[in-house]
Amino acid sequence: RLELQGHLSAGGSMGAAVLVNPAHPSQGIRAVVRRGAGSDGVLVMETTAGLAISSHPLTAIGDSSALTIEVFADAVRCRCGDAMLSAARNDRGAGRCALVANAASITVLRVRGIDMYRLPFRTSRYEGFHAHIDSCIGVERYDAGSAAEPLASVWSRLGGGVATVMRAEASHTDRESVFGAAASALAIPLLEDPARLHVTLASAASDRWFVLESPEPIDFVQETVLRMERRVVRPGLSPIDMERLGALVERAIRNATTGPRPFPPPRLPVGVRARVLPGNGRWTAGGPGASKAAFTARLVTRYLEVTEVATGVQRHLRISGLSAADREMLRDVTVDLNRDLEIVRWHVGDIVEWVQQPLSIIQNADATKALVLPHGAPLMDGTYRMAFAITRRWFDTIEPAGPANTYLDEAEIVFDIVG
Repeated sequence: RLELQGHLSAGGSMGAAVLVNPAHPSQGIRAVVRRGAGSDGVLVMETTAGLAISSHPLTAIGDSSALTIEVFADAVRCRCGDAMLSAARNDRGAGRCALVANAASITVLRVRGIDMYRLPFRTSRYEGFHAHIDSCIGVERYDAGSAAEPLASVWSRLGGGVATVMRAEASHTDRESVFGAAASALAIPLLEDPARLHVTLASAASDRWFVLESPEPIDFVQETVLRMERRVVRPGLSPIDMERLGALVERAIRNATTGPRPFPPPRLPVGVRARVLPGNGRWTAGGPGASKAAFTARLVTRYLEVTEVATGVQRHLRISGLSAADREMLRDVTVDLNRDLEIVRWHVGDIVEWVQQPLSIIQNADATKALVLPHGAPLMDGTYRMAFAITRRWFDTIEPAGPANTYLDEAEIVFDIVG
């Protein structure tokens, strides 16, 4: 770890190069703080051959500036204030350090090894992310009334600002400013010191939005993703599908009667006259019990499994005319048939879907408060869930995020909006 501190004049620069090897001039990596004509400047990372790697703007360079460069086995990282840059080390070998100064004076220089097992960490009152989200004991309600500005008007004034300050490179000051403006426009009273996670459904006229307040940060800028979904229930089969598929099921069973009959012939109830249906030569009782289930049928792979209710006898019959989509629709569907082999009842489960709701989030500077603002039409009554997912790096690495280097967890809150 190389630590520099010094003074920069306007237009001056201060920094250092690491992994410098004269035999390989382009191997080294140089990190430099460059000051502009005023108090602004830029943190630059480049190769010693002058090839740019990355940069980060600096908004306030004071009389004294500090720069830290850390060399790891897989990466090189530099830091100046809140600005930080990182580059993969790749196949760069060992090398020397070299100082860089122009219109600047270096007053402090420290070079030390990096502790192998020293890692910064944050303490928490919760055992994990799931416990943090689970501390919410229910969605609260708040009516902002006429004091709240319509959401459409808030978006018109602040929408561009929200998108800008919720980027990782945005300053905490700007983020706090936009959050405060949005909270003020929506007339939201904020908790000063919440003891747990509070989720509040706020409303005004037809507008609805959410306020999240937590004793510990939930960072939607760099760590946490929030999806909000509405539960939609629809019948598994429409009446049109039932009519079309039912005809194929009945036909498959009736066609099986052209050979040896798969089931014992039906018996007419006493006192009921049989009649023949035109066109198919079938008889029907047409009297009491005509809607009673005598057989059940369900699709098993490519066959119909038909069961006689009274005896439990089963037959497997071929069914034709079904597409792959039809077979999918008949999954877990059972039909009841009467003695005339007519479908008298369908047993169809509902299809439950979770439909994502478009939204934007604006949080305050320390990520302990956030406004969740829906887009488009106002939120309808119904069942909703907020699904949270956190991805928090344990340490800097060029490897993809995974359980070996990242804290990963998920949690959700399910709630109803009524009235």
